[in-house]
Parts: sequence; C-alpha cells; structure tokens
Amino acid sequence: MKEKPLSFCVEKVQEGVARVTNDYVRSSMDFSETYKAIPALQGGIFLSAWWKIPFQLVDFGFGKPVYAGPIVNAMVEFVLLLSNGKNDGGLNIYIALQNHQLDKFEQFIYDL
Repeated sequence: MKEKPLSFCVEKVQEGVARVTNDYVRSSMDFSETYKAIPALQGGIFLSAWWKIPFQLVDFGFGKPVYAGPIVNAMVEFVLLLSNGKNDGGLNIYIALQNHQLDKFEQFIYDL
C-alpha cells in the first residue's frame, strides 16, 4: 500500500493535463513527423491525451454513441486519456501495460 491517497494520483493526472498545451501538442506532432517515431515517457511508456477529441459527438445516423474511442490497440506500453463523454471533466483512462510496466507507470505518477 502506498502512503499517498488516490486523490494524490488524481491531482498528478490533473497537473499533467494542464501541462498539455497547444504548443506542446504541436511540438509532439513535429517530433513525430520529423523522427517518424512516437514520443514515450521515460521508461518507454507512451502517454497520449485525447480527452479534447469529441468522440461523443460522432453520429453515423443512429444518434450519439454511448461510448466512442479505441476498442483494440496492438500497442503495448500505452496509456490513453479520453473524455468520459459527459462534459463533466471526467476521464476514462485506457491502460495497455504489462504487469511489470504498471509498477513503472505508478512510480512515474508518484514521482511527478
């Protein structure tokens, strides 16, 4: 059991969200285009923030979806932040990590 409460982790995620500015996203896109690579966190974990992409507005003629976002991903070492689709500031976090990588990810969050 960790000494810090879950609220500490939530606060760290919120701080990370606040650091993802328009300039940060553009810089990441430039990096990807220049080096044909996906930027990763220290330790090789890819973290992507998609919470501002309005997947909940997708309509294929059947009305708004209950859920819209990735279902299957072949990538490992992947953490994706998505809107919960309710416009209440909530997030869904898609985590595709192996057990030993979960420890790295948890340590990364606590070290922020």
